[in-house]
Amino acid sequence: MNKHVHLTILAASLVFGLHPGLHAREETGDILASLVESVDTKLTNLEASMREQESTQTAVKGELEALRETWTDTDDERERIAIKSEIVKGLSELNTNDRLLIAQSMDTLLSVDEDLQRLQEVFRDGVMGPAKMNRQRGQIRQVLLGVGPLLGMLGESLDSPQAKAQAATTEQTLVLLYQQLEATSSVDAGGMLNQINATTEALEEVAAQLAIVQGLLEMERYQLEVASQVSITELLFARLGQVRFGDRDLVNVPKAFQDGVASRNANFSDVLNSSSLTNPSSTQSAGDKTILRNIRNGNVPQ
Repeated sequence: MNKHVHLTILAASLVFGLHPGLHAREETGDILASLVESVDTKLTNLEASMREQESTQTAVKGELEALRETWTDTDDERERIAIKSEIVKGLSELNTNDRLLIAQSMDTLLSVDEDLQRLQEVFRDGVMGPAKMNRQRGQIRQVLLGVGPLLGMLGESLDSPQAKAQAATTEQTLVLLYQQLEATSSVDAGGMLNQINATTEALEEVAAQLAIVQGLLEMERYQLEVASQVSITELLFARLGQVRFGDRDLVNVPKAFQDGVASRNANFSDVLNSSSLTNPSSTQSAGDKTILRNIRNGNVPQ
């Protein structure tokens, strides 16, 4: 085998043996495109929810500020209690909206995290993963270094125009491989994978922080539930205070009844304790007295 044929075989092996198949590249590309689309769709939906919730929260916060100003300015205790109840209601609405958005954010981030892990896997193990790219670059470099000394000798050993034309074609193939090696020298596949890993870790950290905020919102929820029950009790007592019995409120009604009994007893006890009945013995006749005396002595007619 002459040098030209040997050189041609080396170049052909690089072109057909070191490059992954077109089908494999397309399959990897489809997977990557699908993952990117999935992540983008999920984040877009989350953004839309955040914008909607932000608009709702802004309106509720404005209403709460107005209620607080009214509560501060009024001296009417019953009105302050009613305003307090409305404030508790508004704060509870903010808490509910925040908890819903936190839950949706956590679900989205965890789902995106799964997509990124899949992206890592595809990028790491795909046809153009860091390991395969470095291996391919090493093979191309070894071959170019091996055929370099043959290039100078090739022109001197070929005499026929046909052989020289074939040699020129082979040399062009080697030039293209050299340019490919040069173009990919700045591609840091490992750095790209590290960036994906860093993004995944950042998302997981955000999810962990959201879990802490979720616990804080649950504590606020409990606090607002207690405040709501207290507010209801305050409203009830305020309403009870509006019920009147004479000149007294409902809370003092038992004392009013007690005072009424004592007053009536003091005012009418002499009347109640008086009697107009006469003693029957004071009107007995002499004959009746004799009969009663006979009964006591056992002198009863036969």
